[in-house]
Amino acid sequence: MESASFSYDKQICIGYSYFFDGQYLTTSGTYTKTETTSLGCDSVVTVNLSAQEYLTYEYDEHICLGNSYMFNGRRLTSSGVYKDMLSTDLVGCDSIVTLNLSVDTLIVYSLNEQICEGETYLFGERPLSEQGIYQDTVKSLMSCDSIITILNLTVESPPIERRMETIYTGQYYFLNDREYRESGIYTETLTNQTGCDSVIILYLEVIDCPKIEIPIFFTPNADGVNEKWEIKHITCYEHTVEIFDRFGRLLQRWENNFTGWDGTYLGRPMSSTDYWFRLVLNEENSYTGHFTLLR
Repeated sequence: MESASFSYDKQICIGYSYFFDGQYLTTSGTYTKTETTSLGCDSVVTVNLSAQEYLTYEYDEHICLGNSYMFNGRRLTSSGVYKDMLSTDLVGCDSIVTLNLSVDTLIVYSLNEQICEGETYLFGERPLSEQGIYQDTVKSLMSCDSIITILNLTVESPPIERRMETIYTGQYYFLNDREYRESGIYTETLTNQTGCDSVIILYLEVIDCPKIEIPIFFTPNADGVNEKWEIKHITCYEHTVEIFDRFGRLLQRWENNFTGWDGTYLGRPMSSTDYWFRLVLNEENSYTGHFTLLR
């Protein structure tokens, strides 16, 4: 059978002895002895003896911020390494004790959060739905208050926008993917940039289209006055406008986009003379006539 071996450390003060293998040891060193067990096996025992002027001990402690730790008559409140010499009657020599003291610090976090009215925000284990400043504390492994979170919670109420709009009969007002064609008060709820609801109240008035006014002449001479042949209120109607010269040649045609004729054809100014027009409103009322271009 193979022999077993054991090793251990031992400290003594200078001037004292340690009994080992039938002798008193007084100096530092490694000492070995062989013993025979009841089963007839050998076991090797080794002691690492250290004879020193002082015995040394070191240990760690944790306290919470605001608490203190008593160390040989001293009240300690800050993290650090503290040493002290103690006398003991057990071994007859002084001991140097080293304390590694840790004070759990306080960590504070600040949060700014926003929710919509009617929603909740889970803060720790608390569901919050009202605007305000809240605090939550988390304890460390030492049961200290180590992490404090301060929450500034804002609750956004739905803003209300009021719109006053007027359209003509046959037209519509487009809002939130809907077409409104009749007078009335309408409410639409939309989602704004923050993800919350916003409310639009539409006051819509539908009025009859005014009668069109067709001019009998215009003067495109670059003086800023009466530069185009324009038909007032035509945009209130679905319309087709055609302009012809005196020989019946079609010069220009517009479908629901007539903003006036500037007296040109293919980019060239037309001469001063009479021109003819044909106007169709709402695909049923047709008008013809003539007007004069004066330069």
